[in-house]
Amino acid sequence: MHRRQPAGFPGPEGRFNQLRFARWDSGEAVLLLAFWRLSDEEINYRRFFAINDLIGVRVADPVVFRLTHALVLRLVEEGKVTGLRIDHIDGLLDPLAYLQQLREQISPEPGREAENRSHVYTVVEKILSMDERLSDEWPVEGTTGYDFLNLVNAVFVDPSGAHGLQEIYHRFVDSSSPFEDILYEQKMLVIRTLFAGEIRSLGLELDRLGVDGRPGGGDYRSSHLPDPHPKPAGLGDG
Repeated sequence: MHRRQPAGFPGPEGRFNQLRFARWDSGEAVLLLAFWRLSDEEINYRRFFAINDLIGVRVADPVVFRLTHALVLRLVEEGKVTGLRIDHIDGLLDPLAYLQQLREQISPEPGREAENRSHVYTVVEKILSMDERLSDEWPVEGTTGYDFLNLVNAVFVDPSGAHGLQEIYHRFVDSSSPFEDILYEQKMLVIRTLFAGEIRSLGLELDRLGVDGRPGGGDYRSSHLPDPHPKPAGLGDG
């Protein structure tokens, strides 16, 4: 933690830090102002990808659901919203339970079908792989259409040009590594740089399981954990 006065912060010198550290030292602080470049390594809350502003909340908690959905549900009730897009559905603890709870709130009640609160068209933002299907259990109309866009984009791509583009790429990067190796290497680069904090948190949880979750766990040290930043076999740092 840096005790230096933040540049441009209004008020007497040191006033902010005195207040901040008094609350932090007392154990009452709920947040810590820190240098923004530390977030990828020190972050301790759930977020979407590496976007710090998109903070994950415990929407599985009924109170959190009610508070975070109050405006949306009111607009649905008033008939001002007739469709919903659910972003980042895979980041939820239980996507199916969430969608079922949402559907219970937005579906028409018996005898009210003719009112403004009619069926709400609902889609989820989910990137499906080529052989993946959206779960039939999910009470939604479909996805936001990324899978459809992939098919449309393919119309404008000539597969016969792939070999030529591959040759140009290999000459440009001065490497003949297979695409699969390059893909793996870059995924590991993202994990090491953008998600170091998440990997650290997972390591701490794994360490806790070793201590608390099995007989003899007290003999299990955090140094026994696998390297959170392994290098792909036969590849450099990229």
